[in-house]
Amino acid sequence: MGNPPVNRQQQGFMERRQYARVETNLYITYSIAGSPQTDAGVFLTKNVSGGGILFESLREIPVGTMFDLSMHLPTTPHALKARGKVVRAEKTRNYGRYEIGLSLVEISKEDRRELIKYLVSIVFCKGDYETLFTEENLAKSFTFEGAHLT
Repeated sequence: MGNPPVNRQQQGFMERRQYARVETNLYITYSIAGSPQTDAGVFLTKNVSGGGILFESLREIPVGTMFDLSMHLPTTPHALKARGKVVRAEKTRNYGRYEIGLSLVEISKEDRRELIKYLVSIVFCKGDYETLFTEENLAKSFTFEGAHLT
């Protein structure tokens, strides 16, 4: 038997994220805004939400760096376009790698809606309901700017 769900507010922890994070490996092509073509490539996500991305990098990327992103979802025929800003860069214990957290600062309503629909479908396909139901802001994950996602 597992432990009961943790009430984060009882622990004095206030969830600041607007969207639930979902562990998924998506390939994202990127270029660093304002940099030469050599600052472009592909990374694999660790987790994604409607508002951000976490991935691992072999190099440190300064907080504030802007990325132009193309997200390739298996559920859409076109890549979703976004601009992300590095909000966290922490060295991991994995041989000098860095965990990089990006906030999606520019993304169209339609592309964010497609991203959230995809993430919700992953959760339900895995049967991993705790990912959503333990978040304080569950309704926000399913609602975007007042429009219920169906």
